[in-house]
Amino acid sequence: MKKIFRIFCFSAVIISAIGLTSCEKPVDVGGNGNGTTTSKTNTLKLRNVTSYPFKVYVDNTYKSTVNGGSSLSLTTATNVYSFIVKVEQSSGFYQYPLIETYNFVNDGKDGSFNFPQITTGKIKVVNNETSPYTIWLNGASQGTISAGGTKTFTVDAWQQYTVYWKQNSGYILYPSELTSTVKVDANYIYTLNIND
Repeated sequence: MKKIFRIFCFSAVIISAIGLTSCEKPVDVGGNGNGTTTSKTNTLKLRNVTSYPFKVYVDNTYKSTVNGGSSLSLTTATNVYSFIVKVEQSSGFYQYPLIETYNFVNDGKDGSFNFPQITTGKIKVVNNETSPYTIWLNGASQGTISAGGTKTFTVDAWQQYTVYWKQNSGYILYPSELTSTVKVDANYIYTLNIND
């Protein structure tokens, strides 16, 4: 009886093995026809719209430096659902390099993206005096700032600006006036204070 049971068990193992080898061919996910999976890819073209170089990182890994006006093509597998691109200005800034981070979701299509998204900075003038002042920016009048008031100007980044202010009233012999030069980086607010 034990001998018959062993033969039956051995036969069952062989039948199972034959059944496994005769299964259907695997589904061809990649489309190459031989039942194996191939990786499909998408390309994202990053274009630097400034005249300054930027370092490009993907998921915190350095990829390349993209010069001003140039592009970088990133290839990602379609099974990568999302990834993070960080760009960091390499030169051309005065004090503060521009750093931007973008989250991309892979939609299965090729695409393009211009960076940086921010190419402006701000100059904020604060009047700490009890008299109004007239403000000029690069020689053009920007109106009056009332006593205790504030004016903010959005300007193109990576340029130098001359800010001039002159007291309108409240002086005894002559008005208070001052000229200041500001070098503006992107995504940064420079504050100038009017104090006698």
